[in-house]
This record gives sequence, structure tokens and C-alpha cells, in this order.
Amino acid sequence: TNFLTLQTNDDGDWRIRVSAEFERDGPVGMADHLIQLRLFKNGTLERVISEFNEPFESSSELLAGEAFSSCVAGDTLQVRMRTQLPAGAMYDIRLTGASATNWVSFERVK
Repeated sequence: TNFLTLQTNDDGDWRIRVSAEFERDGPVGMADHLIQLRLFKNGTLERVISEFNEPFESSSELLAGEAFSSCVAGDTLQVRMRTQLPAGAMYDIRLTGASATNWVSFERVK
């Protein structure tokens, strides 16, 4: 539900930075756990910004990265998180909620 809609004169290149910290609730996972930070433009997947695809062995994992997008007025930009637990996983994950490690920024660079 949170996204940036570009206004008149917002045409140009944008840098999107994101940081997301996930924590595990339950025992260690043995199979790979997929977490992706994805950039959507106008509701369509534009690119994967960062990806974790390993066993979720620690109590938390931090994903961070940046992407660039050429945009025109009226475009909408949104970062979404995708998570896929392995079959039979006995744990849940969630964002930690810490403002220092969970944020998204949009910056017009050109």
C-alpha cells in the first residue's frame, strides 16, 4: 500500500535504496529459505534488488541494496518483499520493526 507516485517534472533517473531485517520465530531451518526485495514500477516487477536464498540459521538476516530506474511523471515505484519458506518449515519470519534497519528511500539522481 505504500508507494511513490512521481509528479510533474519528476522525469529522470531515480535511485531506490532499501534495507530490511527479518527475524526468525522458531527452530533453525535446514532447507533454503527465499527472501527477495523487489522493485515494482507501475505494478510490474522491474528487478530484484537483493536476495537471500540460504538456510535461515541465525536469529535475524539483513537484506540491503539499491536499484536505479528511469521514470516519467505518473510512474509509481514500490518496494515489495517476497518470502518463501521451505516445505515443512517449523518457523515464521517477520520484519524486526527496527527503524535503523528497516527503511526505503527514493532519490532523484538525474
